[in-house]
Amino acid sequence: MTSRFETIARIAAPIGALCFCAATDPHNPPPIILCPFRFLTGLPCPFCGMTRGISSILRGRLREALEFHIFAPLVLTGILAWFVVESGRAAGLWR
Repeated sequence: MTSRFETIARIAAPIGALCFCAATDPHNPPPIILCPFRFLTGLPCPFCGMTRGISSILRGRLREALEFHIFAPLVLTGILAWFVVESGRAAGLWR
């Protein structure tokens, strides 16, 4: 049986990911480099642009999102599915 803290954390993780993407301005990235690969190597990683892409989708700009990263809609769908699954587990609908 999971504790109440674990249940809340499992639901908060996808919500936090969506909130972070929604708070990020796709045209004005933060001054610090958030990508560990890019921070260490200075090279863009295969996922660079994903946060900006998801941020653009949340703002209703699908074409712009696809320009940032082609898989942004797929990853956003995955995050939303993750939230649904964790919410169902918290509600006791399935394991």
